[in-house]
Amino acid sequence: MQTENPEMLTGHDLVNYLIANPTVRGNFKYDSFLSCMWRNLLIAQPGFADVANFDMIYHHDIYKILMVRPELAPHFDFSKLWDGEFKHLFLKHPKLATPKNTTAMYTYTWSIILHKHPHLASACPFKKFHGCDWVNLLIKQPSFADQCSWKKLTFLDWRRILSAQSGFLKFLRLEYFESVVKLLELLKNCYLGECAAAKGIFLQQIQDAATFLICKKMDRTNGKHYLKNKYKHQNWDFIDNLCSLSYKDAVDIYKTNLTEFYITLLAPDRVFEKMFNHFDISVRDPGGNSLLFPALVNGLYSGNMARYNFLLEKGFDPDEKNLAGFSCNDLIKSGKIK
Repeated sequence: MQTENPEMLTGHDLVNYLIANPTVRGNFKYDSFLSCMWRNLLIAQPGFADVANFDMIYHHDIYKILMVRPELAPHFDFSKLWDGEFKHLFLKHPKLATPKNTTAMYTYTWSIILHKHPHLASACPFKKFHGCDWVNLLIKQPSFADQCSWKKLTFLDWRRILSAQSGFLKFLRLEYFESVVKLLELLKNCYLGECAAAKGIFLQQIQDAATFLICKKMDRTNGKHYLKNKYKHQNWDFIDNLCSLSYKDAVDIYKTNLTEFYITLLAPDRVFEKMFNHFDISVRDPGGNSLLFPALVNGLYSGNMARYNFLLEKGFDPDEKNLAGFSCNDLIKSGKIK
């Protein structure tokens, strides 16, 4: 643009002149510039930043300038930007996502940016994250699981994250839900089957056998200790209900039939007979003892031979010898058990 007196130009005419003549300097009427004019000038000729009135530039023009000229970032107040502008700007120019520049950005936008740029985590205010922010982040970047505040996840958050990646089950705790009912509802909505251990799922007392079976699938190790505790305290109603639901699930925790049989000798008839129907009568312990041996010992010590006699009626041989070379009858005749 050729003009005899450019200092008389204003607005778009002056902008066009300066874009065409970036080296000129003079007493120009910069105060006539609107936000869009500063945008056009700074995008085309960033060297005019030293004379720009940055207070006049609106958020949408700040965003457009920085998308093209990220080097001008020190001149702008990032708190003016809207959240969608933050997202696109930092996705393209992650180096701009400093703690100072991100104070006004929503946590949800942070979760999206970290999908692509996880290395920005040091600038992210994780303490401000809501449950939905964590879900949004972890589905794409599960490596952040160790930093997650799991207690912040709501029932709907858990349903969403477990439906996407069931491996997060290992971070679930029963204490995160107001009641076991909520946990059951969660598992009904996204059935998980055999999964990694959900540590702590048995911290609270589980009152019903159905819940135990569901939790056991999530945490077989803790389930073993919990069931052992039920036997220890002779909670026969619980064991009875558990066997009614699924004897296999009740027994296979220990991976041996004899352990349950020893303990079940103390149980009421209804439980003993129910469990016995599932025992393999040919099973032997490492010493070669059949089920008849513990029944005999328990009967002689307790003074109640009913279980021993029951097993005799089922066909157990009292003269069958174990690996030590003696039988139940040998034990009785020896007089060592009175």
